[in-house]
Parts: sequence; structure tokens; C-alpha cells
Amino acid sequence: MVQDIADDIAQEQKDAAIAEKEADVTYAALQKESRTKTDERHQDITDRVTAKAKLGVQINTEKETQTQTSDELSAITKQLESLHGSCDELLKFFDKRTKGRNFEISQLRDVMDILAGSSINARTGLVQQDEALVDVGSEDGGDTASTVDAQA
Repeated sequence: MVQDIADDIAQEQKDAAIAEKEADVTYAALQKESRTKTDERHQDITDRVTAKAKLGVQINTEKETQTQTSDELSAITKQLESLHGSCDELLKFFDKRTKGRNFEISQLRDVMDILAGSSINARTGLVQQDEALVDVGSEDGGDTASTVDAQA
């Protein structure tokens, strides 16, 4: 009986030693797996921090680009407004200037005809224009009428 107890104790010790070895192997595997997971998590955190930093730089670059673009747009808008004002003024007086230029050209042609010896001076209605200029000249002080009379 004592032998049976001693055999049981020996068997239990063998079983305990085998269980301890299995537990050591399982623990070592668990440690290795934990270390691997920890390393993966650290690498993931590092990758995310790196990506965050890159995105932060990209955001700052985009903000600078947006600021430059908005400044350029503002300058172009101001230039367009300035040009628009100038063009409106030109368009407003275009008909008057065209009419005035055409009248001046016709007067110059009449003057050339007169200087060439032609006796017809009413081609552009210089006589009618003379009357209109005399009326205007009386308002201006008579300077225009005297120049028209000198040309005729």
C-alpha cells in the first residue's frame, strides 16, 4: 500500500512535470504572441502618427495655396472692376465720340476740297454746321464761330 501511494506520488509528480512543461511552452507561446501583438500595435501607432503628421503638413500647404489663390482672385477681381469701370465709360461716350470723329473727318475733307479749289463747300452741310456753331459759339464766347468763318 505504501508502494501504491509512492507510485501515485511519483505519477503525480510526473504528471505535474509534464503539465508544467506544457504550461511553460504555452506561456512562452503566449509571451511571443503578446510581444508580436504589442510590436504590431506600436508599429500601427507609429504609422498613424506619421500619417497624421504628413496630413498636417499637407493641410498647411493646402491652406497656404488657398490663401495665395484667394489673394490672386481678389487682385484679379479688383482689376476686372477697374477695367469694367473704364470700359463702361468708353461705351457710354462711344456714340458721341464716333459721331464727333466722323464730323471731324468730313470737315477735313471739306477743307481739303476747298484748298484744292472746289467751290462746293456744302458737302457735309458745312453751312448748316456753321449756323449751329455760331449758336454754340455765342454761348462759348464766339471763338468757335470765328474759326469756322476763317476756314470758310
